[in-house]
Order: sequence, then structure tokens, then C-alpha cells
Amino acid sequence: MLVFAVLLSAAPPPPPPAPDPPAEKTADFHRHSPERDVVVQSRGDVAVDVDSDPMVSLGVNSRLEVQEREGRTRRHLVMTPGRTTWSVNGHERKFDAEGRAWLKRVLASMPQPPPPPRPTH
Repeated sequence: MLVFAVLLSAAPPPPPPAPDPPAEKTADFHRHSPERDVVVQSRGDVAVDVDSDPMVSLGVNSRLEVQEREGRTRRHLVMTPGRTTWSVNGHERKFDAEGRAWLKRVLASMPQPPPPPRPTH
């Protein structure tokens, strides 16, 4: 019995549990009015800078979806790495200068995060 107890105490401890995977970054923006509805949803690493070209930078497995209803017009955009689909009133279109101007207008209307604090000296 003593040998058995010594063998148990010499066994290495079990490995620690694997850490939880990092939470997926998500952001949702909704603006509703009688004239216009806008829904913007992002998943994963999505960076937006409306003054840059391209305006949107997507990380691996990231997604940006923008939906807008303005009067009778409905616009829908989905961006994933390497693919952009854009439709107006259910008809898919090439994402051209008109589409980029629309996206810039919609993204510029979103609330911006506060600037980083200024250092105090």
C-alpha cells in the first residue's frame, strides 16, 4: 500500500484547462426614422476610416454588413475578405464609385468612438 501512495504522489499534475477562445469582436449600429433606417453590423476585425481608400479593412473571417432603407430604396452591402456584394432594391450591382460614395455617406453618419485621451504634462 505504501508503494501505491508514493506512485500517486509522483504523478505529474494534470495540465491546466485550455483558455477560452477570445470573444469575437462585434459592433452593431441602428438608426431608425420614418424617412430612413440604417443597420450596420460588423463581426471580427473590422477597421473603418472613411477618409482612406479602401474605407474598410477586414481581418480574416471578418464581416461587415450594411443595410439602408431610404424612402422606397433599399440598399444592402456585405463585405468579407476578398468579396463585396452590393444590391439596390434587390438587384445586385457592381460595387463602383456610386456604391463607395453611398458607403462613405452611411459610415460617416455612424457615431465615432471618442478620441484617445491627450497626455498631460
